[in-house]
Amino acid sequence: MSVEPPSLSPNAFSTPTCWIVIDGAPSSGKTTVVHALQQRGLRIIPEVARAFVEMELARGKPLENVRGDTRAFQGAVIDLFVERERRLSPEETLVLDVGLPGCSAYVRLHKLEGLPDPLAAHIHRYEHVFLFDRLPFEEDHVRTENEAMAIFLDWAIEDAYRRLGYSPMRVPVMNVDERVAFVISHLPSPQLLPLRRSSVLSRSGLAPCCNSPAPVSWIAGPLHTQTSPQAEHSR
Repeated sequence: MSVEPPSLSPNAFSTPTCWIVIDGAPSSGKTTVVHALQQRGLRIIPEVARAFVEMELARGKPLENVRGDTRAFQGAVIDLFVERERRLSPEETLVLDVGLPGCSAYVRLHKLEGLPDPLAAHIHRYEHVFLFDRLPFEEDHVRTENEAMAIFLDWAIEDAYRRLGYSPMRVPVMNVDERVAFVISHLPSPQLLPLRRSSVLSRSGLAPCCNSPAPVSWIAGPLHTQTSPQAEHSR
């Protein structure tokens, strides 16, 4: 079902950060918890591929056109994640909705040999990585995976992080408030987390949350004028 995983990047972790990553398979409740963390004042950075899909749908493109070419779409997604991390300050304490290494799982799922290696592009060291256990699978207006794909991605995303030397912490299935409390309680100094929105959002051009109607302005730039970049799987 999958291609051979990419090799470990010699450049991995050349830039330490204060970033906290929330990742996991589609329909694992990641973005709901990210929203809840934002409501508690934590600084969050949206999952840009979903924002890209939302933007294209808002322009009137049907989903099948936005996501029609899997190879072109996943290549654009990798570019989006690399660009997002390039624009962020490593010194800022930020909660990222999905990390770059997880893109490797989608490349393996779709057997897309020849795309840029997401693990080789990973030059930042995340401070913490949380992987959310799957919830009952639900479809939505941008998601195209099915339950079997979600099961594979649940494993492959964790494998990608472990290949880079991370020991991701699994967040079990609980209600939203319990998951939020779990994440905060497993940070070394939760009382020191900033309880205000970061100016990084305005500096980076990112919308304040993943499902915000505000467009991600730089997504429409030259990097992403490829033929029908598809939409990211509502990860």
